[in-house]
Amino acid sequence: RDLDDKVVGVKLDEEQWKIGLGYFTPLSQKTTWDVMVNYGELEVGGVNQIGRLRGENDYVGFETNLRHQLNNKVEMYAGAEWQDWDLGDTQTGYNLGMMYRANVFTFGVELTKFSDSDEVMGYVRYQF
Repeated sequence: RDLDDKVVGVKLDEEQWKIGLGYFTPLSQKTTWDVMVNYGELEVGGVNQIGRLRGENDYVGFETNLRHQLNNKVEMYAGAEWQDWDLGDTQTGYNLGMMYRANVFTFGVELTKFSDSDEVMGYVRYQF
């Protein structure tokens, strides 16, 4: 994720990545539950008339989602994520999303809410 914003003369930027390992288990023919452990890094910075400020922090996390197939092409999901940051803070986030499968491509949208941020993300996946 790579975000940029400008508020009242201050330019803000954020870069974040995470990698995870997870497992899906079926609950019914159309519903699955997934769990994932992940590791990531967040780097934030800002620039104003006085100077530049930059910082980064690593975290480990646990994520779980309940997924339901509405039909062969559309899936909806909701879940939660817990993150433990190196600098001593923890946070919990909630997400809600939907995916549409079109052959080898999947198109999705997801809303994620953490205590200090809201994120709306669109994405495209290629399956091979």
